[in-house]
Amino acid sequence: MAKLSVIIPGYNTPETQWRRCLDSIRLACGSNDEIICVDDGSRKRPEFLRDIANDDFRVKIVFLEENVGQAAARNKGMEVARGEYVVFADSDDIVLPDVYNVAVRIADTNASDIVLFGVKTIWQNDGLYREVIPRNSPKAEPLSTEGLKELTERQLFDVVCNKVYRKSFIDANSIRFPSGICPGEDTMFVLSCINRGAKWSMLDRIGYEYYRLDGTSLSTYKP
Repeated sequence: MAKLSVIIPGYNTPETQWRRCLDSIRLACGSNDEIICVDDGSRKRPEFLRDIANDDFRVKIVFLEENVGQAAARNKGMEVARGEYVVFADSDDIVLPDVYNVAVRIADTNASDIVLFGVKTIWQNDGLYREVIPRNSPKAEPLSTEGLKELTERQLFDVVCNKVYRKSFIDANSIRFPSGICPGEDTMFVLSCINRGAKWSMLDRIGYEYYRLDGTSLSTYKP
């Protein structure tokens, strides 16, 4: 059984960005982890992903025949995932080294259902960036109203890529991304975790770099 499953949907993502993302995630993952790339019916199928998978046994490829949107692509990845924990990334972003290992270690130690870490948002066209780091809170406990308000105000709540999730909790509560909601599927997914009583821990470090790019992210999908 894999320790961590990283699910990466992609739609029309340029090869350079796909490779940049996968290079960072392969570095961040351990030998017992798996990396699931879900191509969401791109106009040109990214066959180069096969070469990466041939070089790295941890990488698995799922090609969808048509563009079904980010929510459905992530749900498909969860069907394939066999890890004890699951985490999401976008194919044009970067994961920083060791953050997954530290987050999983916290979850193992404290029986956390979710471990949240900080995000660096980068506006490439403007050369600007913003770093948001949560307060360190390794103790696993349900998210309070005050905690929810703080994470929402700091824009750490309504994204899924800065959180490691215990897969048994996700599966036991049948939590999936709702189709037909974009934007907003991330918020609905995380709210479902709260409604089911997920126990949260916080890691006070940047672990994810979110690149603001036009025309590549699955977030542009509008049914």
